[in-house]
Amino acid sequence: MTDQVSIGTLVLCCCVLLATGGIGGAADHTTADRGLTTATASPGETVGVTLTVTVTESTTTDYVAEFDPEVGTAEITNTTVDGDPVSPFFRNADGDALVLALDDVGPGEIAIQYDLTLPENAADGEVYVIDDLIEVGGEEVTINGPEEITIETTDDGAGDDDSAGDDDSAGDDDGAGDDDSAGDDDGAGDDDGAGDDSAADDDSAEDDTAAGDDDTTTADDNGPGFGAPLALIAVVLLALIAVVSNTVIAVRRR
Repeated sequence: MTDQVSIGTLVLCCCVLLATGGIGGAADHTTADRGLTTATASPGETVGVTLTVTVTESTTTDYVAEFDPEVGTAEITNTTVDGDPVSPFFRNADGDALVLALDDVGPGEIAIQYDLTLPENAADGEVYVIDDLIEVGGEEVTINGPEEITIETTDDGAGDDDSAGDDDSAGDDDGAGDDDSAGDDDGAGDDDGAGDDSAADDDSAEDDTAAGDDDTTTADDNGPGFGAPLALIAVVLLALIAVVSNTVIAVRRR
């Protein structure tokens, strides 16, 4: 029975201690401060966050942070008291929240450091808010410092670097006007050659025509050689026919 009472009393004391933040109760402290490595960032960039609070005695410290909208990743990188590393009693971090609990640390300045990597598809002007809370010895402590990270893209140089107008080369290197060569090297020489070939063809035509004329002339010249005897023969035949006809008529008259 005594053991049961002792166990019950011990459990009750533990609950009270947890509720009051430990044996020391609510510790004296100052306000907490939050710092960012930068308040503006590009998509995919990592921003460091540091939260510091000073405690005057050993006590519990609990820190919770929510990120709205959700970041790409969150990672707790360091936890110290007066620069000396300490191991958290509990720690967990992901894209939408971070939780860290320290048990019996202090006195001194507690520093909690973590990195937030912003999404690659974050839009220009989008604002990521750190909504956090810290309790020291079971009491909430006011946090001062920047809590927003604004996305700024580097599209300003898109007009300069995208080279759509400068390096596009559509107009300069296009070659449509300069290297086109369709008009310049198009075979103006070839066309001249075409003229030469035509001239050669025409010369050949003239040569062939002349040859034809010469052949015709030759044929004409040869013609009289065959035509003269034929004409003579015709004359003789006509004369013979006339003589025969006259003879026949004379015989009949007798």
